Amino acid sequence: MSKPWVIWSYEHDAWWAPSECGYTRELIVAGVYTEARAKEIEAKANEHCQAVQEKAMPLDEALGMVCEGRRGRTVLYAMECQWARDALEEARDAAAEATWKVREEYEGY
Repeated sequence: MSKPWVIWSYEHDAWWAPSECGYTRELIVAGVYTEARAKEIEAKANEHCQAVQEKAMPLDEALGMVCEGRRGRTVLYAMECQWARDALEEARDAAAEATWKVREEYEGY
């Protein structure tokens, strides 16, 4: 299973919202995309621009940047950082469990 990706809009100084509908200043409610879709959005948005307008990145990279305060004005509170980290950990656990189930079925455990 691939990592979840998010998209930062330098133009709007915000994260892309879910379903490609709008923007949010809070990573905790940002839209989550597949790597392929996030890179497609990034490429299309930056296609005719001299400066980068949109930047796609893995969610865990975004969490590190935001929680350490390196994402400019979009700094999450400590509780939101912990909530986001917990949600990411739960998603990783679910993906690992699903992977093992597929492996067990495939290998006949």
